[in-house]
Amino acid sequence: MGAKQSHLIVNSYQLWRLFSPMILRKLSNSSLSDDTYLFAMISQCTCLSTLDGGIVHFLLNSFAIFYIGRAVEQNHGSFNAAILFAMPAVGSTIISAIFLPQFISVGASGGIFGLIGACVAEIIKNRKLLFSDFINKGRSKRHHTVIVMILVLDIFLNLLMGLTPYTDNFMHVGGFVLGFICASTMLGQVNIEGEESRFKSPATSLFTRYFGLLVCCICIIVSTVILFNGDGITSPCEDCGVLSCVSFPPWADYDKKWWYCDDCGGVTAFGIRDEVTNEYSSLEMECPQGHTIVFSLDGLENSKVALQQNLSIFCRERCFN
Repeated sequence: MGAKQSHLIVNSYQLWRLFSPMILRKLSNSSLSDDTYLFAMISQCTCLSTLDGGIVHFLLNSFAIFYIGRAVEQNHGSFNAAILFAMPAVGSTIISAIFLPQFISVGASGGIFGLIGACVAEIIKNRKLLFSDFINKGRSKRHHTVIVMILVLDIFLNLLMGLTPYTDNFMHVGGFVLGFICASTMLGQVNIEGEESRFKSPATSLFTRYFGLLVCCICIIVSTVILFNGDGITSPCEDCGVLSCVSFPPWADYDKKWWYCDDCGGVTAFGIRDEVTNEYSSLEMECPQGHTIVFSLDGLENSKVALQQNLSIFCRERCFN
Protein backbone atom coordinates (compact mmCIF):
# COMPACT_ATOMS: atom_id res chain seq x y z
CA MET A 1 0.00 0.00 0.00
CA GLY A 2 1.29 3.45 -0.94
CA ALA A 3 3.69 2.42 -3.71
CA LYS A 4 3.74 4.31 -6.98
CA GLN A 5 1.23 2.56 -9.23
CA SER A 6 0.40 4.74 -12.21
CA HIS A 7 -2.95 3.20 -13.10
CA LEU A 8 -4.24 3.67 -9.55
CA ILE A 9 -3.01 7.27 -9.45
CA VAL A 10 -4.59 8.15 -12.80
CA ASN A 11 -7.74 6.03 -12.85
CA SER A 12 -8.60 5.80 -9.13
CA TYR A 13 -7.23 9.24 -8.17
CA GLN A 14 -5.11 7.79 -5.35
CA LEU A 15 -3.00 10.93 -5.19
CA TRP A 16 -1.26 9.96 -1.96
CA ARG A 17 0.80 7.56 -4.06
CA LEU A 18 2.69 10.57 -5.38
CA PHE A 19 3.98 11.29 -1.85
CA SER A 20 4.09 7.96 0.01
CA PRO A 21 6.82 6.21 -2.06
CA MET A 22 9.51 8.40 -0.48
CA ILE A 23 8.91 6.74 2.92
CA LEU A 24 8.37 3.17 1.75
CA ARG A 25 10.53 0.22 0.78
CA LYS A 26 9.66 -2.48 -1.70
CA LEU A 27 8.52 -5.99 -0.82
CA SER A 28 7.97 -8.32 -3.74
CA ASN A 29 5.15 -10.82 -3.53
CA SER A 30 3.21 -13.26 -5.67
CA SER A 31 -0.15 -14.65 -4.75
CA LEU A 32 -2.59 -17.19 -6.06
CA SER A 33 -6.20 -17.56 -5.06
CA ASP A 34 -9.27 -19.47 -6.19
CA ASP A 35 -13.03 -19.10 -5.87
CA THR A 36 -13.11 -20.58 -2.36
CA TYR A 37 -9.71 -19.99 -0.75
CA LEU A 38 -7.19 -17.20 -0.88
CA PHE A 39 -3.65 -18.51 -0.93
CA ALA A 40 -1.05 -15.79 -0.45
CA MET A 41 2.54 -16.65 -1.08
CA ILE A 42 5.09 -14.05 -0.13
CA SER A 43 8.14 -14.73 -2.26
CA GLN A 44 11.41 -15.46 -0.52
CA CYS A 45 12.49 -11.93 0.35
CA THR A 46 16.17 -11.24 0.23
CA CYS A 47 17.86 -7.96 0.97
CA LEU A 48 17.95 -7.38 -2.77
CA SER A 49 14.19 -6.92 -2.93
CA THR A 50 13.38 -5.65 0.54
CA LEU A 51 15.88 -2.80 0.44
CA ASP A 52 14.55 -1.22 -2.76
CA GLY A 53 17.31 -2.30 -5.12
CA GLY A 54 19.74 -4.23 -2.94
CA ILE A 55 22.10 -3.75 -0.05
CA VAL A 56 24.57 -1.80 -2.24
CA HIS A 57 21.88 0.68 -3.28
CA PHE A 58 20.71 0.90 0.31
CA LEU A 59 24.24 1.69 1.54
CA LEU A 60 24.75 4.30 -1.20
CA ASN A 61 21.48 6.00 -0.27
CA SER A 62 22.34 5.82 3.43
CA PHE A 63 25.73 7.41 2.74
CA ALA A 64 24.10 10.19 0.70
CA ILE A 65 21.31 10.98 3.17
CA PHE A 66 23.70 10.97 6.15
CA TYR A 67 26.55 13.04 4.74
CA ILE A 68 24.97 15.15 2.01
CA GLY A 69 21.58 15.60 3.70
CA ARG A 70 23.23 16.52 6.99
CA ALA A 71 25.58 18.98 5.26
CA VAL A 72 22.71 20.71 3.45
CA GLU A 73 20.70 20.96 6.67
CA GLN A 74 23.61 22.27 8.74
CA ASN A 75 24.57 24.91 6.19
CA HIS A 76 21.16 26.02 4.94
CA GLY A 77 18.64 25.05 7.61
CA SER A 78 16.01 22.38 8.03
CA PHE A 79 13.40 24.22 5.95
CA ASN A 80 15.60 24.45 2.85
CA ALA A 81 16.78 20.86 3.31
CA ALA A 82 13.17 19.65 3.54
CA ILE A 83 12.21 21.55 0.38
CA LEU A 84 15.23 20.20 -1.50
CA PHE A 85 14.25 16.68 -0.48
CA ALA A 86 10.45 16.73 -0.79
CA MET A 87 10.03 18.65 -4.06
CA PRO A 88 12.38 16.42 -6.09
CA ALA A 89 10.93 13.31 -4.40
CA VAL A 90 7.38 14.15 -5.50
CA GLY A 91 8.40 15.47 -8.91
CA SER A 92 10.54 12.43 -9.72
CA THR A 93 7.68 10.11 -8.69
CA ILE A 94 5.43 11.87 -11.23
CA ILE A 95 8.12 11.57 -13.92
CA SER A 96 8.51 7.87 -13.14
CA ALA A 97 4.72 7.39 -13.24
CA ILE A 98 4.68 8.90 -16.74
CA PHE A 99 7.54 6.95 -18.28
CA LEU A 100 7.39 3.72 -16.24
CA PRO A 101 3.67 3.14 -15.61
CA GLN A 102 4.08 -0.64 -15.64
CA PHE A 103 6.50 -0.64 -12.70
CA ILE A 104 5.67 -0.35 -9.02
CA SER A 105 8.21 1.97 -7.38
CA VAL A 106 9.01 2.96 -3.82
CA GLY A 107 11.97 4.48 -2.02
CA ALA A 108 13.51 7.86 -1.25
CA SER A 109 15.95 7.91 -4.17
CA GLY A 110 14.23 10.88 -5.83
CA GLY A 111 14.56 13.02 -2.72
CA ILE A 112 18.11 11.85 -2.08
CA PHE A 113 19.12 12.71 -5.63
CA GLY A 114 17.43 16.06 -5.10
CA LEU A 115 19.88 16.72 -2.26
CA ILE A 116 22.75 15.51 -4.45
CA GLY A 117 21.64 17.83 -7.25
CA ALA A 118 21.48 20.69 -4.74
CA CYS A 119 24.99 19.88 -3.58
CA VAL A 120 26.28 19.86 -7.17
CA ALA A 121 24.56 23.20 -7.86
CA GLU A 122 26.20 24.75 -4.82
CA ILE A 123 29.63 23.39 -5.76
CA ILE A 124 29.31 24.88 -9.26
CA LYS A 125 28.16 28.26 -7.89
CA ASN A 126 31.00 28.44 -5.38
CA ARG A 127 33.69 26.55 -7.31
CA LYS A 128 36.14 29.47 -7.29
CA LEU A 129 35.81 29.91 -3.55
CA LEU A 130 35.93 26.16 -2.88
CA PHE A 131 39.39 25.87 -4.42
CA SER A 132 40.66 29.28 -3.35
CA ASP A 133 43.54 29.99 -0.98
CA PHE A 134 41.08 31.81 1.29
CA ILE A 135 39.23 28.57 2.09
CA ASN A 136 42.19 26.21 1.90
CA LYS A 137 44.60 28.01 4.24
CA GLY A 138 46.98 25.54 5.76
CA ARG A 139 45.74 22.51 3.80
CA SER A 140 45.81 21.10 0.31
CA LYS A 141 43.09 21.84 -2.23
CA ARG A 142 43.17 18.12 -2.93
CA HIS A 143 40.81 17.61 0.02
CA HIS A 144 37.91 19.26 -1.82
CA THR A 145 38.84 17.48 -5.05
CA VAL A 146 38.50 14.15 -3.26
CA ILE A 147 35.06 15.15 -1.91
CA VAL A 148 33.88 16.10 -5.42
CA MET A 149 35.20 12.83 -6.85
CA ILE A 150 33.37 10.83 -4.15
CA LEU A 151 30.17 12.68 -4.99
CA VAL A 152 30.61 11.94 -8.72
CA LEU A 153 31.32 8.28 -7.92
CA ASP A 154 28.17 8.06 -5.80
CA ILE A 155 26.10 9.49 -8.67
CA PHE A 156 27.68 7.09 -11.18
CA LEU A 157 27.15 4.01 -9.01
CA ASN A 158 23.53 4.92 -8.31
CA LEU A 159 22.82 5.43 -12.01
CA LEU A 160 24.51 2.12 -12.75
CA MET A 161 22.38 0.43 -10.08
CA GLY A 162 19.40 2.08 -11.76
CA LEU A 163 19.83 -0.30 -14.70
CA THR A 164 18.87 -3.24 -12.47
CA PRO A 165 15.39 -4.20 -11.21
CA TYR A 166 13.90 -2.59 -8.09
CA THR A 167 15.65 0.71 -8.79
CA ASP A 168 14.30 3.58 -10.85
CA ASN A 169 16.61 5.82 -12.87
CA PHE A 170 13.73 8.14 -13.76
CA MET A 171 13.49 8.93 -10.04
CA HIS A 172 17.26 9.33 -9.86
CA VAL A 173 17.59 11.66 -12.84
CA GLY A 174 14.31 13.49 -12.22
CA GLY A 175 15.20 14.10 -8.58
CA PHE A 176 18.70 15.30 -9.49
CA VAL A 177 17.46 17.77 -12.11
CA LEU A 178 14.71 19.20 -9.88
CA GLY A 179 17.08 19.45 -6.90
CA PHE A 180 19.65 21.21 -9.08
CA ILE A 181 17.06 23.69 -10.39
CA CYS A 182 15.74 24.49 -6.89
CA ALA A 183 19.19 24.90 -5.35
CA SER A 184 20.59 26.98 -8.21
CA THR A 185 18.83 30.01 -6.71
CA MET A 186 17.75 28.90 -3.20
CA LEU A 187 21.30 28.36 -1.98
CA GLY A 188 23.07 31.71 -2.02
CA GLN A 189 26.47 32.25 -3.56
CA VAL A 190 29.32 33.11 -1.18
CA ASN A 191 31.89 35.75 -2.11
CA ILE A 192 35.62 35.58 -1.48
CA GLU A 193 35.28 37.35 1.88
CA GLY A 194 33.09 34.51 3.08
CA GLU A 195 29.87 36.53 3.25
CA GLU A 196 26.75 35.54 1.38
CA SER A 197 26.18 37.82 -1.59
CA ARG A 198 23.25 40.21 -1.36
CA PHE A 199 20.88 41.35 -4.06
CA LYS A 200 20.05 44.99 -4.78
CA SER A 201 16.56 45.08 -3.27
CA PRO A 202 14.46 42.84 -0.99
CA ALA A 203 11.91 42.21 -3.77
CA THR A 204 14.60 41.25 -6.28
CA SER A 205 16.35 39.16 -3.66
CA LEU A 206 13.16 37.24 -2.79
CA PHE A 207 12.22 36.61 -6.43
CA THR A 208 15.72 35.56 -7.44
CA ARG A 209 16.16 33.35 -4.40
CA TYR A 210 12.99 31.36 -5.05
CA PHE A 211 12.97 31.52 -8.84
CA GLY A 212 14.40 27.99 -9.04
CA LEU A 213 11.70 26.75 -6.69
CA LEU A 214 9.07 28.41 -8.90
CA VAL A 215 10.48 26.70 -12.00
CA CYS A 216 10.49 23.42 -10.10
CA CYS A 217 6.82 23.86 -9.18
CA ILE A 218 5.92 24.64 -12.80
CA CYS A 219 7.73 21.48 -13.94
CA ILE A 220 5.79 19.40 -11.41
CA ILE A 221 2.45 20.95 -12.49
CA VAL A 222 3.17 20.32 -16.17
CA SER A 223 4.28 16.76 -15.42
CA THR A 224 1.09 16.15 -13.43
CA VAL A 225 -1.04 17.36 -16.35
CA ILE A 226 0.83 15.02 -18.70
CA LEU A 227 0.37 12.13 -16.27
CA PHE A 228 -3.40 12.60 -15.95
CA ASN A 229 -3.81 13.06 -19.70
CA GLY A 230 -2.52 9.50 -20.10
CA ASP A 231 -4.20 6.23 -19.26
CA GLY A 232 -1.83 5.22 -16.45
CA ILE A 233 -0.96 2.01 -18.31
CA THR A 234 1.06 2.91 -21.40
CA SER A 235 4.17 5.08 -21.58
CA PRO A 236 4.49 7.97 -24.07
CA CYS A 237 7.97 6.60 -24.77
CA GLU A 238 7.93 2.80 -24.84
CA ASP A 239 11.66 2.53 -25.53
CA CYS A 240 12.64 4.83 -22.64
CA GLY A 241 12.37 1.96 -20.16
CA VAL A 242 15.87 0.85 -21.16
CA LEU A 243 17.21 3.95 -19.37
CA SER A 244 16.01 2.51 -16.06
CA CYS A 245 16.47 -1.23 -16.43
CA VAL A 246 18.28 -3.64 -18.74
CA SER A 247 17.55 -7.37 -18.61
CA PHE A 248 20.86 -9.13 -18.04
CA PRO A 249 22.73 -10.69 -19.67
CA PRO A 250 21.36 -9.18 -22.89
CA TRP A 251 22.75 -12.03 -25.01
CA ALA A 252 20.99 -14.80 -23.05
CA ASP A 253 17.67 -16.36 -24.04
CA TYR A 254 14.66 -14.67 -22.46
CA ASP A 255 13.99 -17.51 -20.02
CA LYS A 256 17.65 -17.73 -18.94
CA LYS A 257 18.41 -14.17 -17.89
CA TRP A 258 19.69 -13.34 -14.41
CA TRP A 259 17.05 -10.66 -13.90
CA TYR A 260 14.11 -9.16 -15.73
CA CYS A 261 12.87 -5.61 -16.06
CA ASP A 262 9.26 -6.05 -15.02
CA ASP A 263 7.09 -6.39 -11.93
CA CYS A 264 6.03 -9.95 -12.65
CA GLY A 265 7.44 -11.00 -9.28
CA GLY A 266 4.46 -9.31 -7.63
CA VAL A 267 1.54 -10.45 -9.77
CA THR A 268 -1.64 -11.95 -8.32
CA ALA A 269 -3.98 -14.54 -9.82
CA PHE A 270 -7.24 -16.34 -9.13
CA GLY A 271 -7.30 -20.04 -9.79
CA ILE A 272 -10.54 -21.37 -11.31
CA ARG A 273 -11.31 -25.03 -10.57
CA ASP A 274 -12.97 -27.49 -12.90
CA GLU A 275 -16.39 -28.46 -11.53
CA VAL A 276 -15.84 -32.14 -12.32
CA THR A 277 -12.20 -32.78 -11.38
CA ASN A 278 -11.92 -29.94 -8.82
CA GLU A 279 -8.48 -29.16 -10.26
CA TYR A 280 -7.31 -25.80 -11.51
CA SER A 281 -8.38 -25.42 -15.13
CA SER A 282 -7.63 -21.74 -15.77
CA LEU A 283 -6.09 -18.65 -14.18
CA GLU A 284 -7.31 -15.08 -13.98
CA MET A 285 -4.17 -12.95 -13.62
CA GLU A 286 -3.78 -9.24 -12.88
CA CYS A 287 -0.86 -8.01 -14.95
CA PRO A 288 1.60 -5.33 -13.75
CA GLN A 289 0.11 -2.83 -16.21
CA GLY A 290 -3.23 -3.10 -14.39
CA HIS A 291 -5.27 -5.15 -16.85
CA THR A 292 -6.55 -8.70 -16.26
CA ILE A 293 -6.09 -11.76 -18.48
CA VAL A 294 -7.64 -15.24 -18.33
CA PHE A 295 -5.91 -18.27 -19.81
CA SER A 296 -6.31 -22.03 -19.81
CA LEU A 297 -3.98 -24.37 -17.93
CA ASP A 298 -4.33 -27.19 -20.46
CA GLY A 299 -1.03 -29.01 -20.81
CA LEU A 300 0.47 -27.24 -17.76
CA GLU A 301 1.18 -28.56 -14.28
CA ASN A 302 -1.78 -27.26 -12.30
CA SER A 303 -0.98 -27.96 -8.66
CA LYS A 304 -1.15 -24.98 -6.33
CA VAL A 305 2.58 -25.07 -5.58
CA ALA A 306 3.55 -25.30 -9.27
CA LEU A 307 1.25 -22.45 -10.21
CA GLN A 308 2.61 -20.24 -7.45
CA GLN A 309 6.17 -20.92 -8.59
CA ASN A 310 5.33 -20.19 -12.24
CA LEU A 311 3.24 -17.04 -11.82
CA SER A 312 6.09 -14.76 -12.87
CA ILE A 313 6.77 -16.95 -15.94
CA PHE A 314 3.10 -16.86 -16.93
CA CYS A 315 3.17 -13.09 -16.52
CA ARG A 316 6.17 -12.61 -18.81
CA GLU A 317 4.75 -14.96 -21.43
CA ARG A 318 1.24 -13.48 -21.53
CA CYS A 319 1.11 -9.94 -20.10
CA PHE A 320 3.56 -8.26 -22.45
CA ASN A 321 2.50 -9.81 -25.76
